[in-house]
Amino acid sequence: MDPAEASVLNVIVAPGGAEAILKHYGPTAMASSDNLFIYLDGDQKHVVDEITDPNSIAPDHHSEIDAVYKREIGFVPSFQASGGNDQSGAANATLQMKLRYLTWLRSRLSYLPRQCPEAIIAQVIDESIASGSPSSKSIKSELLTRLNPGAAELTSQQILGLQRVALAQIPASNSDLTKIREQLKQWLSPAKAT
Repeated sequence: MDPAEASVLNVIVAPGGAEAILKHYGPTAMASSDNLFIYLDGDQKHVVDEITDPNSIAPDHHSEIDAVYKREIGFVPSFQASGGNDQSGAANATLQMKLRYLTWLRSRLSYLPRQCPEAIIAQVIDESIASGSPSSKSIKSELLTRLNPGAAELTSQQILGLQRVALAQIPASNSDLTKIREQLKQWLSPAKAT
């Protein structure tokens, strides 16, 4: 990426995995209007190519919104809605947050082009590592074996160092890296900062 574009990015690896990010961090970021985007491993993507537009859900189908979340991200996010003792008001506030979060996710959630970042490296080193439908765990294990043929015990920092060396050898024209750059540039576009 252009150095000016890259300089405005602040990549944070959030603890807890995809479910914690989408269930808790995302709703909090939306509520506090944080300029945050979520990029998850490709194996976290469910069957849909695009999150449902909440405007396409007729009001008489709003009761089915939890099913939309379960189908599209695998669970129902957690929302803290106001309303106090007014159960009807609290339920309506929660519904409005659920609808708003769908809009937020549509412009701020994306998935890596492969199961996990290591699969991108593995594809370049040896296509057979990531061929078929291997799990992220098996890809990571096989990649580590290829990067560290001596099978010595390595710390997580040493493993990260090996991965960085391998990543640096991937040409900038690599289709997976191109897709990642395109997504980041789309998010950097002022029109997407909604």
